[in-house]
Amino acid sequence: MNLDTKPESCDEINLQLACVRAFHWRFGKEKCFRLDRAPIAQESMAALKSALADAGAHSPYGEGWYRIEFPDRGVVQLRLARNQGDEFDTVVVILKPISESGVQLVHCLIIDCGFMLMPMAIAASESVAKEMNAPWPPVMVVKNRAELFSILARGPFAWWTSA
Repeated sequence: MNLDTKPESCDEINLQLACVRAFHWRFGKEKCFRLDRAPIAQESMAALKSALADAGAHSPYGEGWYRIEFPDRGVVQLRLARNQGDEFDTVVVILKPISESGVQLVHCLIIDCGFMLMPMAIAASESVAKEMNAPWPPVMVVKNRAELFSILARGPFAWWTSA
């Protein structure tokens, strides 16, 4: 992906859902930080599994990938990813094409599971936004799924050039 050139269209978008925490330290007088993905909590994992079941997710590929097809022709593919240990810390999401139903599922997941939408740093609540107390990236709180759809439909180039 070239973020220096605006693409003609945005038919697909790849996202990550995670609980992101900032880890702060000092190196001499310099303040430093890094962003870490926390393991997905049991309550969030239960909410994720429930949302997938409700949406009719199936796993035709195996290897942890799930696929959901919606009546508006939207397709969501997602996979749980592990950190370097045995715990899951990220949900990889592919929207292809970007559809209102697919975005509705993503919006539901960031609300019900308390996830941050990365790499854009989008949250659905102020409490989730405050958990990532870092100077960059600035966290955007979306008010509803229509606002999230508008952001995602414009694609990564629009987000990157406005950040």
